[in-house]
Amino acid sequence: MNNIQTNYDKFEMITNKKLDKEVIEVNFGSSKRMVKPLTSKESVRILGVWINLDLKSNFVFNQCKDIISKYNKIIRSKQIMDLQMKYVYNHVIIPRIDYKAQLLVWSNIQVEKLNTVCRYVFKRKASLPLTTPNSVIHLTMGYGIKDINTIQAQRQLSRVYNQVIAKGVMKEIFELNCKQLQSELLHNKSPLETWNISLKDLQVKHCLLA
Repeated sequence: MNNIQTNYDKFEMITNKKLDKEVIEVNFGSSKRMVKPLTSKESVRILGVWINLDLKSNFVFNQCKDIISKYNKIIRSKQIMDLQMKYVYNHVIIPRIDYKAQLLVWSNIQVEKLNTVCRYVFKRKASLPLTTPNSVIHLTMGYGIKDINTIQAQRQLSRVYNQVIAKGVMKEIFELNCKQLQSELLHNKSPLETWNISLKDLQVKHCLLA
């Protein structure tokens, strides 16, 4: 820890409190810096991942949509085979989207919008009718284009599994999350033991377990 140095030029501060001043003074040991805090609605980049305190996903969603749109624009006029498009999408586009969205859980509507942007150009370039069933595009027996919804589900299930088998501090945090969810649902049992709430009636937001 003694060898860690702070890059003050890249330092960002985000707060959910309304401040009287736009710029505040922050002490870093013996040095002082003037910092302009970001609001809870503004997104900040940390190790390539954009987050905000309001847990809004629109900023990252638009970024991911732009990634697919730029890819589609590049290949629109290119002589490219369907298998080449599949490779680029599955091994370049999807990993970029998955990395940016690793802290988010998108709704089915958002995921479908991203998949639609991908499928439209793919069908056109592969000379497929636009009425071609989406299953032909995504199933392994078809073209095998990765479904963003499936990728998201796999990522979240992996996160839950890692939290369940975790030890130490991570285990304590997971147990606290379970108790908090149980309290919000007004259940007398842990949500890991029983779950009888349909998604349409679920009011809890921003909870991985829910």
